[in-house]
Amino acid sequence: PTYGFAVGPAWPTERSAYDYLLSLTHPGWAWELLRRSDDYCLAAKVHGCIETRLLPGSEIVRIREPDDIGAKLRFGACPAFAAPDLPAPLAPVLWLAQHAHPMVHFAASHDGLDHERDFDITQLPFAVHVHFDANGRQYVVLKSATHHVTCLISGALVTAGAVRAHFTARSVAELSASLGALGIFVHAVLGQRPLVAADLPGPVDRVHLRDAIIAIDGERAGATRREIATVIYGAKKVALEWSDDDGRMKAVIKRDVPRGRRLVAGGWRTMVAGRTFRAVA
Repeated sequence: PTYGFAVGPAWPTERSAYDYLLSLTHPGWAWELLRRSDDYCLAAKVHGCIETRLLPGSEIVRIREPDDIGAKLRFGACPAFAAPDLPAPLAPVLWLAQHAHPMVHFAASHDGLDHERDFDITQLPFAVHVHFDANGRQYVVLKSATHHVTCLISGALVTAGAVRAHFTARSVAELSASLGALGIFVHAVLGQRPLVAADLPGPVDRVHLRDAIIAIDGERAGATRREIATVIYGAKKVALEWSDDDGRMKAVIKRDVPRGRRLVAGGWRTMVAGRTFRAVA
């Protein structure tokens, strides 16, 4: 069933209509999949905006509808918290996986060129709190409108002017653990979030995800599997290969359709919780 939302591009369409997907982070892919869920679309039509939180240490989403409609907590479901007809770049979606304020560590110095001394707490357009411990280390708490991050800083005083920040990691594991906090720090200080490698599916996985979304959109639009293949591969390639004896193209499309169903039905959760996706048949 459908509930009146034009979620994907209108069919028939061209593959270029889905090109924007290839630059999405894992949470962006999760949103594209979640908003195609029938349960999600129904809830959006019935209830409108609903708070969604990720339970710590799990891939289960807890849904709490607004108190004024008297709904109960629901676990493992996917009602809406933004209108599903909004594309990922525009949707006001908040994935709330952080339950403790992130912390970044760096050493501050006044050396280097002017453009290298680019951390200046006096120039930040939001509240900044500076605390000192018994060892002289500085705890700088940054509170922007959307983010809260603590900086544990050694070296030069950040209250004395712009400093150069030296970030170090003692191991690959430590670096991996700090990537999320560093992303939030950069977002708060520069107003933009960098796309680090951990945010993005691999190039092959991005294509698998795109094709799965095209397949599920095509299926819901009533397209045949050959028509779905035409959008993904182009009419010329389909005309040449669709009826090949090895049946390879038909098998690929036959795989893409159930993959899209699985991802829409709940597979998107792993992209929020673990920022991972691995294509499976």
